[in-house]
Amino acid sequence: MNRRTLLATTPLTLVPQVPPEISSITEEAANDPPSIKDLLPETDELPNGWVLGTPNSTVGRRTEDPPSTAQGVRSRRHPQTDELLSSQYAEQRYVTSSDLPPEFGHFDITVEMARTDERSPYSTRSEAVRALHKITFGEERENWELLSTGWTEVDIEPADNWLQDRSVASIRKPQCAVPYDLNLSTNKPLIEMAVIIEPLSWGTVMVTATLLDADDDNRPSYLGSQIASQIAKTIREQPVPEEARQ
Repeated sequence: MNRRTLLATTPLTLVPQVPPEISSITEEAANDPPSIKDLLPETDELPNGWVLGTPNSTVGRRTEDPPSTAQGVRSRRHPQTDELLSSQYAEQRYVTSSDLPPEFGHFDITVEMARTDERSPYSTRSEAVRALHKITFGEERENWELLSTGWTEVDIEPADNWLQDRSVASIRKPQCAVPYDLNLSTNKPLIEMAVIIEPLSWGTVMVTATLLDADDDNRPSYLGSQIASQIAKTIREQPVPEEARQ
């Protein structure tokens, strides 16, 4: 199946609407909270044509069942202010199942918890979420502004309010090394990478996406923004995860 046909027909209603009568958090659910890894979406909650990949190694499909999920604690450092923090996270990679090689078509979904324990410089959850959003967005797009040229397009839209608003950044540039047998729409394709962050009351949802030769209507920044928004909406309807209660 041609990859451009796949994207042109990809539905973007990612997660079914929850009926009002079951959308409220029950006492049983509140007493048995999910883990942050449980909040990662299932494959059937994603656009058609994407399959689970391997999040913690080289890009590519994984034949083992079930595919692995990367999780744990990692440190982030703001590239300008040198501010440092650590956070708990769970991440899963998804790759395209079309004829596009996975290194040219994938996105990673990360659910990250802002910490307020003894390892964090922040004593309140709002301070920690604000810092996590701001520092992560800065680190993920480090030096992108310097790469903007006549043939490299950079678009960065940081949140006005780090606690409530989405941040989106994308970089689009020529891709030279392309397999000769890959059927693309042009012999001078562009590859786009995007970073989208949605804040939660206790952390963030981040989508990082990479796609080669995308249509204007199916660029990673658009697709990733819709994925991040839908996942964040679904997470907000669930109990606060176990890690955020400790």
